[in-house]
Amino acid sequence: METLPLILCIETSSPVCSVALCRGKKVLSEDVSAESNSHSSVLASMIQNILQKNHFSFSHLDAVAVSAGPGSYTGLRIGMATAKGICYAAEKPLLSISTFEGMVQSFLAKNNPVNPTDMLIPMIDARRMEVFTRLYNFQGEAIGNQLNFIAGEGSLFIEKPKGKLYLFGSGAEKMMPSFTAYDCICDPDTHITASALRIPALKKWEKSEYNNLAYTLPNYGKDWQPGK
Repeated sequence: METLPLILCIETSSPVCSVALCRGKKVLSEDVSAESNSHSSVLASMIQNILQKNHFSFSHLDAVAVSAGPGSYTGLRIGMATAKGICYAAEKPLLSISTFEGMVQSFLAKNNPVNPTDMLIPMIDARRMEVFTRLYNFQGEAIGNQLNFIAGEGSLFIEKPKGKLYLFGSGAEKMMPSFTAYDCICDPDTHITASALRIPALKKWEKSEYNNLAYTLPNYGKDWQPGK
């Protein structure tokens, strides 16, 4: 019987930094920082602590999964650089996971849409009245590509959806006024943590869909511009 992979998951796309150690779909341990935007100061020690607590070292890992964005520019850089460093030093494969995929798994872990016409819409706050988003069906499968949506400018849909729309994430609440014509449920309290990466990471690992250490970059959502 094949042993399920041991995957270290790193999530730094949101203000809350978290790491999880997973054996297949099972979460062995997860650590979430209580301090917002503390990625640079806590991530390395969190990784070391979670491995030691479970009596593993980097050599025991089968892969490292990291949230690849969209999300916090600084957080994504820190997470990706850390994951790449571990993979390079320990000669382990890198699994780059869309933040949307993790958000959808977090939502499905506490909700159970059963209508095939229902649609899941994770939304990441992109400041002002803009969000990064992508459409998913009720089973958590992506529909189309990432969208940068600005409130009051156009629509996410070619045709009016027949089912309920589940809006969730940091940008969901501010977008609700743009969805009054639809049957919507808003869940701004669904937040991604590292353990939510394990299911899409396992799928990629099973298919050997590893990411290139040299060329994989975070998805910032749009070009970064320094503050003036």
